[in-house]
Amino acid sequence: MKRKLFGTYIILLLVGSIITGALALSSLRTYYMKNMRERLIVNEKLITSALMSYADTAESIDYYLIAKKFSSQIGNEVTFLDGKGNIIADSAGVNLVGKNQMDKLEIQNCFNDDIAVNERIDENTKQKSFFLAVRPLKIQGKNIIIRLSVPLKEFDNLNRAFLSCILISILMGTIIAIVIGFFFLNNLMEPINILNMATKKISRGNFKFRVKINTNDELQELAESFNNMSLSVNSAIVELNNKNIELNSILNSIVHGIMVMNEKLNVMLLNPTVESMFNIKESNVGKINLKDIINSKELLKMIKCTFDTGKYNQREISLIKGKIFKVTTNLIKYDLNCNRNGKNIIIVFEDVTEIKRLEELRSEFFVNASHELKTPLTTIMGFTQTLSKNVNSNDRCNNKNQVRFLDIINGELHRLKRLIDDILLLSKLESKKYYTSMDKVNIYRELDEIVYMFKNRSMNKNISIDILTVKNFSINLCSRDWFRQMIINILDNALKYTQCGGNIKIMAEPREKFAYISIKDNGVGIPEKDIPRIFERFYRVEKSRSRSEGGTGLGLAIVKHIVDEFNGKIYLKSQLNKGSEFIIKLPLNA
Repeated sequence: MKRKLFGTYIILLLVGSIITGALALSSLRTYYMKNMRERLIVNEKLITSALMSYADTAESIDYYLIAKKFSSQIGNEVTFLDGKGNIIADSAGVNLVGKNQMDKLEIQNCFNDDIAVNERIDENTKQKSFFLAVRPLKIQGKNIIIRLSVPLKEFDNLNRAFLSCILISILMGTIIAIVIGFFFLNNLMEPINILNMATKKISRGNFKFRVKINTNDELQELAESFNNMSLSVNSAIVELNNKNIELNSILNSIVHGIMVMNEKLNVMLLNPTVESMFNIKESNVGKINLKDIINSKELLKMIKCTFDTGKYNQREISLIKGKIFKVTTNLIKYDLNCNRNGKNIIIVFEDVTEIKRLEELRSEFFVNASHELKTPLTTIMGFTQTLSKNVNSNDRCNNKNQVRFLDIINGELHRLKRLIDDILLLSKLESKKYYTSMDKVNIYRELDEIVYMFKNRSMNKNISIDILTVKNFSINLCSRDWFRQMIINILDNALKYTQCGGNIKIMAEPREKFAYISIKDNGVGIPEKDIPRIFERFYRVEKSRSRSEGGTGLGLAIVKHIVDEFNGKIYLKSQLNKGSEFIIKLPLNA
């Protein structure tokens, strides 16, 4: 920078000096030529006055004598020409008489202007001269042109002397300016060098270094701003380091595997759990690709779906032999002010192998227990029914307690049977081995048959059930039976919890690529706090009410499983004492 400033300073100095010298020479020439022109005009007037005087007193005029006389007096060459530009007399000698001068610029212009001037080489002296000619005068009936000329040799000598002085002045001034500029630049560069050194120290991480400059100018203000910036950067870096430490501590404490990667599937970040899961070294972060670690088409499909849609994705995948992981992918959404190119994705790996094993054991236990209970339960129900039949009408009057106990036992046996049936049904759903082909289901026909099944129950409570859908509305499902079971369970709940004289509306319609089925009642409704848990197994809003209605607590859990197997969604809208609405969204080709 110092060299550039010094070079620029010298160039500007030289250019300024040259321009100043050129202007001075130009001014000198202008002044000299103006002064010469005025002097020649004065001399021309003297000659004109003398010619007029001779013309009045003499019969003829000897122009040569007059030219010689005035030339010796004024020191200029004097020439007289006629109206055609021919030389009549010249103070330089008679050998020039008769030569035509009409090709000379000063002679051409003098016919139009009172005074005409020109600079050119004198043909006689072979020197550059200054010529002045005046408009032709009428003397003794003839047009006479007076022309004066002065050699410019004197001016050239003066010009050279002046130029030498200017060059010497420029040289001396440049030397002095260079010396002064050198010391000035050293003083100017010293605080800049200090700032440069400070910048290098800060770039190496020494944020405690402070710049001290006392110049009482902008450089001192810059140094103070630099110190403030250094302090701010230091604070920001300390805060960032603390956040990084906190983030690393959180990542290291998470029991699930965390991995972050870019669109090219290059691993950008991972925690120790992922390192141990897939045997990855931390030193390979940023160098290794996901495809080099995990060979799973299903995982790659999940990642592509998340990149394309920007939506959260979750499913269970077997990534390692004998291991099942619940994998969650989601797009990292940066702040709008974060100027970052490209997309990054975060993947969470949760090892659910043990959970799945326990679930299978639990499911197997429920199935086995239910099967084991079903046989003795059927036997007990048979004996109970036999005992009830053996009690005749007279015995009923005499043995009221016996009849009452038998009715209670029979009711509880039926409730227990429904519970076992629901457990077996739920286990069958979870096994995912219940269908092999697609069924075309006519929605209206199925709804109509199901409503007919509940005809007696609805009439007993004076509840109207309305079906609102077109008759030719059909969808493709993996199981017609599970569709019926889904609607039966929801409609059964609606009838249980709708008061006498109530109304139930069943609506179904296709929208775009989905079928929407709504079952709405004006019953007792569900409290808002219970809605998030309504599809859990054995969850009851009011346990006493549910048992009195004969519920098992598994009906809506079964509905949720069926909807999930249809790749659909189920939503619940409910208000206490106003009613509930279950909305099912199913793909037209589930």
